[in-house]
Amino acid sequence: MPELPEVEIVARSLAAQVLGRTIAGIAKLDWERMVETPSVADLHCILPGRQIHAVTRRAKWVLLSLDAEWTLAIHLRMSGNLLVMPSDAIPDVYSHLVLALDDGRQIFFSDQRKFGRVRLLDPIGLAALHSVHGPEPLSDAFTSEVLIRLLAGRAQNSNRCCLINM
Repeated sequence: MPELPEVEIVARSLAAQVLGRTIAGIAKLDWERMVETPSVADLHCILPGRQIHAVTRRAKWVLLSLDAEWTLAIHLRMSGNLLVMPSDAIPDVYSHLVLALDDGRQIFFSDQRKFGRVRLLDPIGLAALHSVHGPEPLSDAFTSEVLIRLLAGRAQNSNRCCLINM
């Protein structure tokens, strides 16, 4: 599973390439189970025409902040990746979601194991996503005081020992 630093790199790389672009449409969606919310029909209806205002990360979710207060949340899970490809690139069998951009390029969500998930969230859904995760460790708000407070009261097993048989 991609760890938080890898997901952060994916988000930063994607942001550098697609910020300000508009999603022209969904060019491919062949694994509908990856879409958790809304319905696939609603996704096809709402997503086209949305401009990408920001690409960030929350926990292990890549978040594309779109206009009209929508957020496209993508969880890469174990084998997922997001790639920006040229207009003539042909999706392989592992690219289950392809978003066409207004400049002709495409965003491929490639996921060999089909564990990745996609959510199109309104502000309430985004707040719910934020509420289930703890403090963001790469934010300025995550200070040593916050870490101390989180660790306070946790039991530590000081009776551990290591036995070596010789």
